[in-house]
Amino acid sequence: MNQPAGHYHAAGDPPDTVRYWDGEQWVGDPLPAPPSTPPAVLDQREIVSKTNRFLCFLLDVALSIVTLGIGWLIWALILVLKNEGQTPAKKLMNQQVLIEQTGLPAGPARMIFLRGLAASIALNIAFSLFVIPALILLALVLFDDQNRTFWERLSGTVVVRA
Repeated sequence: MNQPAGHYHAAGDPPDTVRYWDGEQWVGDPLPAPPSTPPAVLDQREIVSKTNRFLCFLLDVALSIVTLGIGWLIWALILVLKNEGQTPAKKLMNQQVLIEQTGLPAGPARMIFLRGLAASIALNIAFSLFVIPALILLALVLFDDQNRTFWERLSGTVVVRA
């Protein structure tokens, strides 16, 4: 290998790892690769405004009420399983949830478990213990430069125009 000294992925090492190359040989064990910077695709996408985020939330609530929750849940599962990174209201309002590190649509695991279940559990615990911390978690969107909510920070996602 004709590379200057530095950390590189070595053939045969596990994916997403690097090893130090001293200019002549590999030194040490593989280490986790540093996180990559978010791809340029996020720089090219418009972050959804706080107002549109709130309107989308209200539309999701209205759709859930109108369909007695069942229709909304079925529609949401179809969108999530199609790996589109959208809820029904986000689909209607041309919004999409992307993974911050890769710029790809959030998949079922992030949409259901991190954004849905984990965030709901955290908010319920915060509301049951103290109302003020829960309100702070909900108000994070007001102070984030990418208009991210608590569950988006938790899941490493951002909402953009689709």
